[in-house]
Amino acid sequence: MISVVPHAAKSHFHLVLGTVTMFSAAFTRDWSYQASTGWKVRRRQKMGRAQTVRAALMRTYSGIALHAPKEQLLACVDKEIMGNILQLSRDKQRDLQLKLALVQSITEVSCAIQAVGDCGSFELSLKQEATRTLLDWIKGEPWDSLVYGVFQALEELSKLRPPLSRKENRNLLAACCQSVLSHPSEERMKKGRKSVRAAVNMQLLHRRGMEDLGHLIETLLEAEATSACFDDVVHVLKGWLTSAKAWERERALRLCAHVLGACKERFELMVSRDPPRALVPHSHHSRPWQGALPGWVLGFGAPGITGQPFRLPFCLVAAQGAGWAVEASGRWGCLQPFSCCCPLQRGCPYKQFGSLVGLLGSLTSDCLATCRQRAWVCLGYLLQMQAKTTEVPQADEIRCLCEELNSPDTETLAEACTNVTKAVCRCIPAAQAVDFLTAVLDSLLRVVPPRARAVWKWVFIFLVECRKEILQEVPKILNTLYTYMQQSTHRPFLLRAVFLLTHFHQEPVISSLLQKSLLMDGDTVELWRSLGRSILRIRILRCLVEKLNRAGNDRLGTDSSTCEWHNRQTALETVTITRAISEVVLALRSTEELRQLLPHLLPSLLRWASEMLGRERLLFLMGSWRQLFLECQMHVEKPCRIFLSAIQLVLGKCMAQKWMRLLVNQGVWARLEDPLAHPEGVCLLSSVLLHTGLVSPCLVKNLLPWLDSCSVKLRVTATAFFAEISRDCRTTGNSE
Repeated sequence: MISVVPHAAKSHFHLVLGTVTMFSAAFTRDWSYQASTGWKVRRRQKMGRAQTVRAALMRTYSGIALHAPKEQLLACVDKEIMGNILQLSRDKQRDLQLKLALVQSITEVSCAIQAVGDCGSFELSLKQEATRTLLDWIKGEPWDSLVYGVFQALEELSKLRPPLSRKENRNLLAACCQSVLSHPSEERMKKGRKSVRAAVNMQLLHRRGMEDLGHLIETLLEAEATSACFDDVVHVLKGWLTSAKAWERERALRLCAHVLGACKERFELMVSRDPPRALVPHSHHSRPWQGALPGWVLGFGAPGITGQPFRLPFCLVAAQGAGWAVEASGRWGCLQPFSCCCPLQRGCPYKQFGSLVGLLGSLTSDCLATCRQRAWVCLGYLLQMQAKTTEVPQADEIRCLCEELNSPDTETLAEACTNVTKAVCRCIPAAQAVDFLTAVLDSLLRVVPPRARAVWKWVFIFLVECRKEILQEVPKILNTLYTYMQQSTHRPFLLRAVFLLTHFHQEPVISSLLQKSLLMDGDTVELWRSLGRSILRIRILRCLVEKLNRAGNDRLGTDSSTCEWHNRQTALETVTITRAISEVVLALRSTEELRQLLPHLLPSLLRWASEMLGRERLLFLMGSWRQLFLECQMHVEKPCRIFLSAIQLVLGKCMAQKWMRLLVNQGVWARLEDPLAHPEGVCLLSSVLLHTGLVSPCLVKNLLPWLDSCSVKLRVTATAFFAEISRDCRTTGNSE
């Protein structure tokens, strides 16, 4: 019946379709009554025969669609053909034969509609229902029982109108990836099979499923001329690329490489202004055949390029246990020319390029060698894609670098990997820098410690290669590193990243660090101290001193109530800078450099210690919601003590301990904190500085303008200092 009846539809389409529809309706009505009567064994036998008849009717309907006159097919294909196929498939207990028939029927009907050519405004209203039926079956199938060919049916359906919504497309991708990528590892498959042949067959089946899933995603990308579908594909694959199971990551990378390779070569990553034309076979010559081929997976190659003949892909293989059932048919045709479409436009970088590079870059250090290799392949494809969508001058160089990734030589391959890493990092748009770093840092939470260094290499190379482009993103980058620092165990690498960022962008980094909470937490303190141990220590101290000198130049020194808020803000700023100076000085290992900077550092700290005299407390809001919840406001008693502590720390690095003990024994620090005894404290401090040789002409030059300052406190401090200098000169006879 499957072979004969469809041929009659060539010349008697409506008569054949009506007869089959009448028989199908009568069979469905009678079977529903018979299935509810008789003994249990007889009901089971009747059900088996009914499933066979249903499968035959579904195949007959699809055969009629293939042989129907093109001008008459569209008027009946929706309700009378696809509708009856779906109705016949509705059964609580579907056996393997019925599933195979449904998948093949949907595929053949979809191909028949495409063979019509110009379908005008025709839309298959049952497309969503057919898609949902196939997806429900996919979700319900166990991993060791897979109806092969269902992805091909979905692929053919996706070429028809109306298009699925974005949510439906994402659900389709998620369900298909779940059915293929979530299978156990090959070792477990071998252990779970009763025979070696059954295990090999299962592996072959799943590999073909991977290939068909790749072709399905290609078709979805081709049908959608926007970036939405490509974004959905990336979104779904990201969940599997970050899986904790190595074999799932390996499969996801294999699929990702397939998709990116297709985008690179077939779609050319440019959107055509004309809408895409579907792949339309010219003709179909039915060659039905049936048979059982255990141990073999039948498959035909992917559709050829424009004008080349190809075999419409349909091969149904179902595996259940150790047995196989195969039913397939082939048809020959050729492709009409079609527009190559892609989700990206030239000059417009892909918005997820940064995050995808970060994720793939971290996978180049995966524990599996196959994962590492495929991650590099994916990056090579992604790099060529970005080179075509943006004006990258090294496009030819990039192409050569990607070819070197296939080199068998270990040294050549290692050098090529480093060069590709640099090339990829240079292609990351500055606006996606945070996305890239977030993806890399998130992956470090799953990377084993021995391979963490290779992952951090991506961060270091990016900060070096893109140092000029990321200037505007420095505060966001630093905040990302700081946030990750709170949950990371790779602190040495993170501190190295902050060092590189500071080396190229000192001012933005220091300004961003000073924006942190006034009450420095352990992470902020560690950042300042790590910078104090680096080769940038003096540069950083100079920058902090300059900021301290500039703070409040036009604010403090006035008693107007309108400036009270500005005075408070300036006080908070100076306290924050002073605490940063204290942490950097505390981490210094060399005192000689600090002694050279002392003529500039000491006046800055002494200035604010004098300005803060008489202030009993400094009121400020907390720097985080957590601190604000614990205590809405905080009072720092005698803020000048903060500056005096910094002076004490600096001098402790510059002079011997006996002089520091002398300052303590003479009560210098207590006198400097007391407004009434402050001049006496300045005189005692100046005397010790003279005896230790720390009073230099540069220090005198920096303190001399205070004598004419509009601030009374600064004039008093400068007068006491120079009075002690003059007295010492008279005593020693030293006129210098």
